[in-house]
Amino acid sequence: MSHDACPPELESVIAAFAVPGRLVSAAPYGNGHINQTFLVVTAESARTRRYIFQRINHRIFKNVPALMENIRRVTSHV
Repeated sequence: MSHDACPPELESVIAAFAVPGRLVSAAPYGNGHINQTFLVVTAESARTRRYIFQRINHRIFKNVPALMENIRRVTSHV
């Protein structure tokens, strides 16, 4: 897997989600000011899929569970 400049725990984070296929690559994506963003590519048979993963900055967002609950509520409403 190509994983230049990716945190070593990213592979285990990806495994915690129902991402089909095998991990092909993971690389930083963009240059945000608050969160770190990664482009993850998986392959299953002849098909590849791209996913975006973000690492929340815990120094900025002190209460991550409340942040995630807020995201869940907004998404459900939309």
